[in-house]
Amino acid sequence: MERIRVLLVDDDPEIVDCLAEALTSQGFNVYGVTSLAKALEWLEQNTVDLVITDSQGMLKDRNDLLPMMEEIRRITAVPVILMTDAIKENQIPEFLQQGFAAVLIKVATLKDLYEAIRKPFRTKFTVLVVNDCQTALETTAELIETFGYSAATAKDGQEAWEMVKKNPPNLVFTSDSMPRLSGPVLLEKMKASADDTISDIPVILYGTWATVNEIRLREQGFAVVLQKPAKAETIKDALISVLGC
Repeated sequence: MERIRVLLVDDDPEIVDCLAEALTSQGFNVYGVTSLAKALEWLEQNTVDLVITDSQGMLKDRNDLLPMMEEIRRITAVPVILMTDAIKENQIPEFLQQGFAAVLIKVATLKDLYEAIRKPFRTKFTVLVVNDCQTALETTAELIETFGYSAATAKDGQEAWEMVKKNPPNLVFTSDSMPRLSGPVLLEKMKASADDTISDIPVILYGTWATVNEIRLREQGFAVVLQKPAKAETIKDALISVLGC
């Protein structure tokens, strides 16, 4: 995936520089300006994937937030994240309904900001979850959907192989041992395909003995190897590392 291009708007140049450095370290392409007027002028001439804007110092009060959104929308339809201390937490839903992709109160952590940036872009990614245990299959798929991705399911490697050939996903998240076709054999068949849209699909292995054989499995071609059980945050980080958002 290409780097997400972010326009950062804050009236404090030091905050622009600090946030730009932090976001760049996470793989984002960041452009910074120090006023709403400069942001609108910049957007007239350039293209980005997302706008992060501060309100403090640029607006008189919270009543100016929605007109600000309308000004940005006049130029671009990309997601807009608002960072502000001009509203209270219980007012956030109101602004989400008005079109902001996320609203972060100024005490939010950088981790919250990274997540808010990435989430709007996840819906275009489909993750095929493969597991012969129905409960684990459904639970994992639901978890992946809570992260913002689309999820498809296959009850074993053979069904997954048929689905991959018909409608290639962006990523395969597979268990290791399964009755008809194991995770490693599924990967082998995908890598052997003459169709690049299949052979280039990244595959994450989620297995009971995964880390014991991690070096061999990574050499085989798995993008990430995860040990069962894994925390939700560990699974999300693995998906981000492969898909880029």
